Amino acid sequence: MYSFRTSLHLLFGNECDMKKKFFFYFILLYLTACAAAAGISHLVYQLALREETVEFEAGERIYIAGRNAMLGHLFESIFSDLLFLSDQTLLKSFLSNGNPETKRLLRDEYCAFARRKKKYDQVRLLDLSGREIIRVNCQGNRSEIVPEEALQNKSSRYYFIKTLESDGVYVSHMDLNVEHQVIEIPHKPVMRFGLTVRDLKGTKKGVLVLNYLGNHLFHMITHGDEPSAGNLMIVNRDGYWLLGPVKDDLWGFMIPERTQCTFNEKYPGAWANISEISSGQIHGTGGIFTWDTVHIGIQKELSWKLVSNVPEQRILEELESFKEKLTLYNGVIMLLLAIPVFLFTCMGYKRKHLQEALFRSANYDALTGLANRALFYTILNQTIAHAGRYNEKFAVLFIDIDGFKQVNDSLGHDAGDVLLSQAAGRLTACIRASDFAARLGGDEFVVILRKIAKPLDVKTVAQKIIDSFSSPFSLSPHTATVGASIGISFYPESGTSPELLVKTADSQMYRSKRQGKNTYSLCPSGDGEAT
Repeated sequence: MYSFRTSLHLLFGNECDMKKKFFFYFILLYLTACAAAAGISHLVYQLALREETVEFEAGERIYIAGRNAMLGHLFESIFSDLLFLSDQTLLKSFLSNGNPETKRLLRDEYCAFARRKKKYDQVRLLDLSGREIIRVNCQGNRSEIVPEEALQNKSSRYYFIKTLESDGVYVSHMDLNVEHQVIEIPHKPVMRFGLTVRDLKGTKKGVLVLNYLGNHLFHMITHGDEPSAGNLMIVNRDGYWLLGPVKDDLWGFMIPERTQCTFNEKYPGAWANISEISSGQIHGTGGIFTWDTVHIGIQKELSWKLVSNVPEQRILEELESFKEKLTLYNGVIMLLLAIPVFLFTCMGYKRKHLQEALFRSANYDALTGLANRALFYTILNQTIAHAGRYNEKFAVLFIDIDGFKQVNDSLGHDAGDVLLSQAAGRLTACIRASDFAARLGGDEFVVILRKIAKPLDVKTVAQKIIDSFSSPFSLSPHTATVGASIGISFYPESGTSPELLVKTADSQMYRSKRQGKNTYSLCPSGDGEAT
């Protein structure tokens, strides 16, 4: 026998050539393995990049949806507070008689309300001329009633005028509080919610206004249990920031030196989508932008864009640690596991494919694709158990194709098979997705109609099946016209066992045939009495 060295010699020639060629093939195989490892590493990195991006995208979609829902609940609570205050008997009584003692009690009530809620800057009651009747100022846990001599006339203020014109709750835009024509420092974002109030006779007597503190809103959505992976922003319809990562970019519509600080200026590509589309997500040069529209009340012009921005650098930072781990471990792990994982996957796939094939062959009809007799009785038993537990009704339809034997005899079994397959498709199209159809054998089909409200619903489905089967079947190059005789039983009226339900439906099917075929008969009671 030849030694390994002799074999190499015979294969490659002399010893020098052997060494050169052996080294050449060694390097070639080594480089091939390195290239394979590099390719796998690159693929894994790209998959990881995509997976990481998808996780960011999914997380931000959930985050934005949750924060928008949170805002919706917040505004609903404010509307509820305003409606509660406006509907108080104490308020209506004061507006009817102007009693000083009632007014004092009303002031105390507003003071306690503001102190308890902690999210309102002011609670004000104004008469129809715009003069403040009651004003309560609140700061943290402290609230104070403004004395009569310090009350002001707000008849020229836009929120008073708009509230009088509104049929329901008026909501102002969020802006910075202004005192004596100057923006208050530190900035105090506020929204005003106004509603007209009436006396006991239903006569309009004034306006109730709640000043809501915007910082309460900002703190609520930025300090949730699950913070955003990026920067959370609120932008108004014109693209000005109400909330954003850069403090000096906020409130550009009120501060002259910030008029150019808009979302459009910083992210023009993203704003083109955000301003036009109610909600969505894009991945561009600025990173991942996820947004939703915040609707406040019924005023169409009052809406915000709630935006999350995950910068590209944030994604790369997350991937950097993975890249380092991949550099350390990926080559060896991929080379060792590539073949076993591939073989294991192939074996697993074959096993699963075989299991699915066995299941289908045991439970489904090969010709029509419908469930077979065994699966039908399994589902019927489950349906009976479910209906018994939840006190529901269902119906069993036993369907026999009229004229099928003539088609088989005259056109052949192949044509009959085509007709059965088409009949199964028509039958499935006539029932709901929640219903169940099966082929018992030959030209016999059964249907379980779940959750029926009244027999008329079943009759409608039965007639629909008859009409569908009455249309000619294309059995190229021939056509055939058949019909359907249907028998119907009901649970629990016709029986509570699978055998009795099927037997009753079968009996009614033969009754349909005796009546002239291509019709249906149903038996709602268990005594076999047909209707």
